[in-house]
Amino acid sequence: MITVVSGFFVAYFALIKFLGLGDLTASQIAATSSYTIAIPPILFIISIMAFVCAYVPIKGKLSISNITSLMEYIHLQTKMKSIPILVGFAAFLIGLAVTFVVCIDILI
Repeated sequence: MITVVSGFFVAYFALIKFLGLGDLTASQIAATSSYTIAIPPILFIISIMAFVCAYVPIKGKLSISNITSLMEYIHLQTKMKSIPILVGFAAFLIGLAVTFVVCIDILI
């Protein structure tokens, strides 16, 4: 997902430039809400940061000889990494939805 979000981060700016907002003038800023144009890149950066946090290993006790200790370690890793994954995925989906709203706003 880090690669997907990074690619869409770059594609967002190419899409905005393709739709004619490469050089923003005062009338274009007034016509399109300038804060909505800035929201998707911020959400994509938050998404990338959340996925990177999910990728980092979490320190914990691990004993290979005891199967219950191994299962507890795997369960802890899964539980602790699910939170940043959900945050990253939610930020990506919201950024994608706002991108569609911005593109429709520009075209109308």
